[in-house]
Amino acid sequence: MLLCTGLWYQYESRVMQRAQVQQYALGLQYSIRPILANRNQQILNAQLNHLRFASVLPVTAIALYNADGRVLGETDNADLLHQFSTSLPLQGFQLHQLGQSILAVQPLAESVLDSSIENNLASSDVNEYYMLILIEPESSYSVWLLPLLITALIGCGALLVIQGTIQRSNQQLQTDVSLIAHKLSQLKQGQLNSRLDDELVSELMPIKQVLNELSTQLTVVDQQNAESSAQWRNQIQLAEQKQQQAVVRAGKLQDLIAQQVLQLQHLEQFLSQPLDLTMPMVTRAMHNFVAINKLQLCQTSDEQEFILLTDVLAQHLPEFYSLLGENRIRLDVIEGADIARQQLMLAKPILAIILNSLLQIGAQFNGVTELTIALALQKKAGGNHLVIKLSGTGDGMSDLTLQYLTSDADVRYWQQMPVKLLKLAVAKMNAELEVQSLQGLGSSIAISIPVNDTETATTVFPKSLLVFDQQTATLSERKSVLSGLVKNVVLSSDLQDLKLKAQHTHFDSVLIFLPEPEQLSDWLDVTTSFGRSRLICHASPATAAVWREALRVEVCDRCFYLARLYEGQLKRQNIKLLVVDDNQTNLAFTQILLRDQPVDLVTASCGAEALSLCKEQQFELVLLDIQLPDLHGTVVAKQMRQLDGYQQIPILAFTAHALVDEVDSFIAAGMNDVIFKPLDAAKLQQIVHWCSLAKQHNSG
Repeated sequence: MLLCTGLWYQYESRVMQRAQVQQYALGLQYSIRPILANRNQQILNAQLNHLRFASVLPVTAIALYNADGRVLGETDNADLLHQFSTSLPLQGFQLHQLGQSILAVQPLAESVLDSSIENNLASSDVNEYYMLILIEPESSYSVWLLPLLITALIGCGALLVIQGTIQRSNQQLQTDVSLIAHKLSQLKQGQLNSRLDDELVSELMPIKQVLNELSTQLTVVDQQNAESSAQWRNQIQLAEQKQQQAVVRAGKLQDLIAQQVLQLQHLEQFLSQPLDLTMPMVTRAMHNFVAINKLQLCQTSDEQEFILLTDVLAQHLPEFYSLLGENRIRLDVIEGADIARQQLMLAKPILAIILNSLLQIGAQFNGVTELTIALALQKKAGGNHLVIKLSGTGDGMSDLTLQYLTSDADVRYWQQMPVKLLKLAVAKMNAELEVQSLQGLGSSIAISIPVNDTETATTVFPKSLLVFDQQTATLSERKSVLSGLVKNVVLSSDLQDLKLKAQHTHFDSVLIFLPEPEQLSDWLDVTTSFGRSRLICHASPATAAVWREALRVEVCDRCFYLARLYEGQLKRQNIKLLVVDDNQTNLAFTQILLRDQPVDLVTASCGAEALSLCKEQQFELVLLDIQLPDLHGTVVAKQMRQLDGYQQIPILAFTAHALVDEVDSFIAAGMNDVIFKPLDAAKLQQIVHWCSLAKQHNSG
């Protein structure tokens, strides 16, 4: 009753809250319509501040953005809104949870943006203008605590009534049994007036009927003389047997009453426990309850698909850190090389439930400060198995958690709902569960999931990798995994050795696990010595801010995961190349050369077509023929440099021959260099590589 009441009030509160915020957002966009045409941002900001303070809702900040993410107007305290990003175009009103606040995203309606306003805002798609509203909800516990209290009082009253009824029934049963025993004793002593007329419980009515019949028969026997004495004794024996049966039945009924009283005491003990709940705990408990019901009702999809486990883990890591951050627990991830090379046929929703419930259980270990989750693909009897093992420090898991994990006992406490959720998900996956808990040595939970099928993943790892870590034991463990993914892995545990390798060898990626920041001056020139190599730095949460300030590079304060190696590789792909040439043979030859390169090739046969394509889309590299049928190449280059986004991209003259004066005229027209026909595959590949690096580092 308590849970249903709480869930209903929570649901009603969210529905009403969403309706109020949506109604306010719709009214707000029409309130600012008269001032959108004004280009004075200060006036728009002042009007937005006025609307924020005039609102009945606790609005913290309001901001208006265009499609390019530029702020058109904002109120005070709008700094938090700048961190939010969304994909365009928006399909409608959206509501997001931002910490303890609520973030509403409202696309501006076409009726709000008329044609004049669109021109002022320099936009061609009104659906790409949107408004962000940050609301700090007021937490009022009296709204839902009072119904819960009333429900609890009603439930306690009902339990007390039931307990009193059971006790009265027990007393009545004992009284009736004593009365029957007394009447039987009178019959044995020969007292004929032993008829039983009292009202007995229903279970003893057959005995009452037999007793009365016996009394009547004894009276008749006494009147008919002593000839029926043998029959009288038989009836007495029969009555004694029925008495024994009645006593047995009464004993069983007493045992049942005792069990009910014991359950009632357990319930009273549970209700007497203090509730120390926080909103994240309540929200997580509600999510667990909903997930359990979906699994039990088969509403969670168990359809299997090919998934890359490293991507799934990277996707859920922020959620894991949010869960463990509440308890200040450190998380480490150990991934096998096979799960990065192979896509596994698994049910992704149920796998996510297993990972989430595992972390929730681990956070409840006694005295835990560090959790390690290891994932590996192992070959066992019957085929491949995905083994997920969670290990934690501390004093082991509680006896109640261990009992629920290792037995079929039904979970009764909401704190243990993650255990029930894990066991349901494990059963859905036909997996095996193994639990270990040693006092003072920590705990571990291992799950072995059968994998029906695998296929090779298409992830692109760097060809060469330099790994630095002052802990040599950890460095060797990392190499055993990375060697299965990267062709050339070089290790370093000394700073001077790291600098020497950076000066004499080029690496596609450099992975550095930063130590304690003691000698910061020795590290200042390290990050700049790797040139075009992709730099991946990790540090402890306590020292990450110091390293960011000292090195001026991105430093991750979370654990390292394999997806970080190929995330950067994906950014280097898909360089958009425009080749302008009226010779179809040259275009076909260029397409053959670039077939295996990470480029999106677009071709044009005249200058007008090339300019039209540049207006419609953004290219990172242009090969421009000089002798075109409609415009000279220098004219096309000059006009191309006037377009937005084409001031810094490389434009190369694509010609069969050129004199020194002609090359000077090409450069004067805005071209960067000359590449001669026929196209040199090695030179073009190097140019594409430079453009990929420039795009990755966001440089010209």
